[in-house]
Amino acid sequence: MYTFVRAVLVIGGLSIFVLAYMFLNKIGWVNEFWAWDDKKLSFVFIASMQAAIAAGMFWIGLSGKMAGLAAGGLNLTVMMGGLAISIFGGLARIEQYGSLALALFCLLFAIINVLLFLWARRLPIEDTRPMPPLARYSFMLFIVVLLSIGIVLLSVGIMYPQNAKISFFPWDLPFPTAIFFGWMFLGDAFYFGYALYRNYWTLACVPLLSFLAYDLVLIQPFIQRLMQEELPPLRQLSLIVYIGVLIYSGLLAIYYLFINPQTRLWRPAPLLRKSLSEGL
Repeated sequence: MYTFVRAVLVIGGLSIFVLAYMFLNKIGWVNEFWAWDDKKLSFVFIASMQAAIAAGMFWIGLSGKMAGLAAGGLNLTVMMGGLAISIFGGLARIEQYGSLALALFCLLFAIINVLLFLWARRLPIEDTRPMPPLARYSFMLFIVVLLSIGIVLLSVGIMYPQNAKISFFPWDLPFPTAIFFGWMFLGDAFYFGYALYRNYWTLACVPLLSFLAYDLVLIQPFIQRLMQEELPPLRQLSLIVYIGVLIYSGLLAIYYLFINPQTRLWRPAPLLRKSLSEGL
C-alpha cells in the first residue's frame, strides 16, 4: 500500500506538470475550462500554482516522506473549500462565471483533502531537526504577504463583483479570477503556516520546493512584462516587488534545498555520514 501511494504521487505529480504546461501555453481544452475573458498572465499564474503542487507531490512520492502531505492537504482544503463557498454563495448566481457542478467538485475535493490532512498529520517524522532561523523568518514573511494579498483580492472581488479593479496586482483581474486567486493565496498561507507551526525542516522543505517551482514559472513572464510594457506607476511598483519576492524565495530555496550540506534534499544516509566523518 505504501509503495502504491508513492507511485500515485509520482505519477500524479508528473501529470500535473503536464497540466501546468498546457495552462502555460493555453493548449487545448484549458481555454474552455477557464471560460471567462482573462489575461495571458492569469493562465501563467495558474500554471505556476499547478507546478508548485506537482513539485510537492513528486518529491514526497520520490522521497517517501509522507508526513509532508499534511501541509498540502491543509492548503487544498482551504483553497477548494473557500472556492466552493464562494461559488455556492456568489459565483453560482452569475451563470457565465460559475456552475453548481464546479462548486460540488470543489467541495468534494476539499473533503478529500481534509481526510488527507487528518491522516498525514499523524504520520511519524523521523528527521526532527528544526527549521533554520532564516527559513523560519522567511516563512513568517511569506505568510504575512500571502494572507494580505489573499484578503485584499477576496475583499475587492466580493465588494465590487461587477467591476473589480485591483491596481496593486501586476495585471487586470476579472471578478471571478480575483476570487479564485484570493483563495489560492490564502491556501498557500496555510501551506507555509503548517510547516512553521510544526517547525520541522523535513516538513518545511516541501513548501520551499513548491515555491521554487512557482518562481521558475513566473519569473520570466513577469520580467518580460516589466521590460516590454508601459505600466501605471503603482502597477509597475507592484510588479517590481513581486519579482523581488520571487528572486528572494528562489534563492532561499536553492540555498537550503541544493547547497547547504545540512538541509539539501540529497544528503548522505546517516551511516554513510558517520563513515565519512570517521574518514572511511
